[in-house]
Amino acid sequence: FETVGNSKIVMMGIFNDISKIPKVGPIGEAEKPFLNTVNGSNYNYITSGINAALNGYVSDYAIPVLNCMLTEKCFEKAENGYFTNPAKLTTAFDELKIRTYGSLYFLFDYKKEDQPRRLGDALANSINIYFSKTYTTVYNYDKATNRYLKCNTKKQPVVDLADGRQLSADNVFVLFLDIATYENPWGYGMSGGKGLYFSEGQVLSISWVKGDNRKNFRIYDLSGTEIKINPGKNFVHFVPNSERNRTTYK
Repeated sequence: FETVGNSKIVMMGIFNDISKIPKVGPIGEAEKPFLNTVNGSNYNYITSGINAALNGYVSDYAIPVLNCMLTEKCFEKAENGYFTNPAKLTTAFDELKIRTYGSLYFLFDYKKEDQPRRLGDALANSINIYFSKTYTTVYNYDKATNRYLKCNTKKQPVVDLADGRQLSADNVFVLFLDIATYENPWGYGMSGGKGLYFSEGQVLSISWVKGDNRKNFRIYDLSGTEIKINPGKNFVHFVPNSERNRTTYK
């Protein structure tokens, strides 16, 4: 997940198995759209701090939060912040009696593996997702793997520092919404909006609904028919409505 937070780009990764969490960081402060995304899912939210305006939200919905500023032994500390460490996390979760079991709901509804994967006839071999004049996320479709390869603003590959491989996804979502300001962190328009769904080198214009904080994302085509998405890894981008016309593909 990727969006704009407090005049900078912020990201969130979701992992189903603590032991498989790679080294990730530096860990940032809690962000409202990310808290809303995981709310009710039984995922533990790891952060380096919570804005005072969001404390009530976390408390009201009993979102399980692990603050690395308060539990340093769970993480690796470096000059530029805190990083995850799978071994330390597993030990700390046991010691702190933080629940790491139970049912996790999927954030999207998926097709079965044997169902058709085509979205339609509109092709999308390259994607430029515009966040601001200083930050754009770029994807290039790789026909050999049927995945989108991620690049940065300079169109350089974004790689996993653990293994040196370029980050890639089966599905790429661009979800347009109203973005909050620092003074009003509740102001994200997470109820729903318009968007774009990319998969298999194709694109589908969509509308999306998150609605109640404890529900998953619902995706609809422009006729209003709810759709299920292709199985696989997702990259989701919350983009300001003000920059909607600057996201392009070809």
